[in-house]
Amino acid sequence: MRRLFPTTYIAIRNFAYLTSSGHSGRNKFRILCAWLRINFKYLTYATWFKFNTEKIFGLHFKAFEYKNIKFLYEDIFYRNEYYFSTKNDRPVIFDCGANIGMATLFFKWLYPNSSIYSFEPDPATFELLKYNVEKNKLKDVYLFNWAISDHDGKIDFYVDKKTPGSLVMSTKKERMTEHQQFSSDKIEVSCVSFANFISNQKLSKIDYLKMDIEGAENEVLQDLEQAGQVGMVEKYGIEYHHNINEDKSKLSSFLQIFEKANYSYQVDAKCIPLSAENKYQDLNMSFYKNYERN
Repeated sequence: MRRLFPTTYIAIRNFAYLTSSGHSGRNKFRILCAWLRINFKYLTYATWFKFNTEKIFGLHFKAFEYKNIKFLYEDIFYRNEYYFSTKNDRPVIFDCGANIGMATLFFKWLYPNSSIYSFEPDPATFELLKYNVEKNKLKDVYLFNWAISDHDGKIDFYVDKKTPGSLVMSTKKERMTEHQQFSSDKIEVSCVSFANFISNQKLSKIDYLKMDIEGAENEVLQDLEQAGQVGMVEKYGIEYHHNINEDKSKLSSFLQIFEKANYSYQVDAKCIPLSAENKYQDLNMSFYKNYERN
């Protein structure tokens, strides 16, 4: 019973996210129907028969396990964590922490003429990302097997080799070890200073930057701030990882970077119970330039 109420609450809330999103009525209905189909398939036979593929709005998608498709679809398409609007028909989008590419495919479905730069450091997961992009013959999608960081070179990256494609893989060991079901295997991956990468690409503007990099977001944003590049991004969609292994709180300094750059923002978080202390939280944040307030 204790689990039933939070689960019911989340289900109702996620439906509210869909119905209030900026999608057309037709697309909301299509997203809902696909969500029902995926959940039915997951609860009945997909796990039993080890299915790991799905077709979503004409896009073919492959994962390590079907439950990953269910989870990612619910967050990205159904809950619309990274939905954004733009008047630019050819937006420049960054997908940092692309995993196997659900958000990359979502962005291409949302804006077919977009140019997308997708980063995924884990080699095995990157291969599936590459497969999903190539399978759908997506144009103007550029893939990088790198971790984004505040420096160029190599960096330790923590994975669970028994659970490939884990959504908590991180450059922070604590992000893995706080989940008892995951082991922490260290590998070395290439990393790139995000500020240097943007400079080298000679981009004048980024329409949307999605960042889900499991705890490394503070270093990357500080790198952008030092390079004077925070303001070249029109909108951000960031999953902020709060209280990783009871780490010192840094949220105020993170938000201050955007406030100094004249961004407004919305924050979505859940904590059950609200009175919990030192509990890890995912904070979903949307940052945007509010020109009327600047």
